[in-house]
Amino acid sequence: MKKSLDPKDFFEKGWVDTYQKRMKALHLQMSEIRTTFFLYEKIVKFPFRLFGQYAGHFWNLTRRSMFMAIIIGLWRLLYDEDPNSLTAVKLRNEVMERAKNQEAKAQIGKVLREANVTKRLRSIKDQIQRMRHKHFAHLDVRYVDNPPQKPPRGVTLKEVSDLLDAAEDTLNAIGLGVQYMFLPGEYAPEVQHPQGRDPRPDIEKMLDDMVYNCPDFHLPEQKPYKFKFYWKNRSPEERRVYNHYRKKFGLPEIENSWLKRQMQPTTKSGG
Repeated sequence: MKKSLDPKDFFEKGWVDTYQKRMKALHLQMSEIRTTFFLYEKIVKFPFRLFGQYAGHFWNLTRRSMFMAIIIGLWRLLYDEDPNSLTAVKLRNEVMERAKNQEAKAQIGKVLREANVTKRLRSIKDQIQRMRHKHFAHLDVRYVDNPPQKPPRGVTLKEVSDLLDAAEDTLNAIGLGVQYMFLPGEYAPEVQHPQGRDPRPDIEKMLDDMVYNCPDFHLPEQKPYKFKFYWKNRSPEERRVYNHYRKKFGLPEIENSWLKRQMQPTTKSGG
């Protein structure tokens, strides 16, 4: 692990306190965005088609609200052009300007170049700004009165994830080698949990409970004949996911041989 650099050795004396306050504010913002994305990704990938027994709008609204918070948060953290706004990009430029001498400037520049984030931060800037300006932060009358026949391309889950990684790398670089944590300990994969404690984050427990409480999940044991027709109408991917949860809860996975045994009629002994 690289040793972090002491800001007092690199910045103008009167600016060190300002730098530390701004880094703390950006770290808190990034942590909120990363945590929201962690939860959002779990919800987006959950197989509601198989186990979403709860009717209503809750999960759709939750997912949309989280996505809105992520997009607005990333724009605020990275791209906000208001002259009074604090962004990671602006602070990255300012740390070079506030270097106390040429030697310090050279070392800071080396750290920033090694992060190699400039191109990554620009890659989906237009999509992020359009979504923020036209759909989330404002209700653009031009889009309302004349909606485009072909909706503009949004951003993919992978693109947002890559942008989050680039934003984190930017903050770690501006932090002069400090490796910040952006997820709470409960969610961070690198955190070791005490022995005997359920390592699943709260969102995973909640979604797992939805699976276990779903009547369709217990069809193989409770109504095997009905399950035969249920299974026949599932796609290969849905069957894989179904078996993933069966295995997770310690139940036998569904195979053709298992189905045949379940379908065999029981015979009575004796005369």
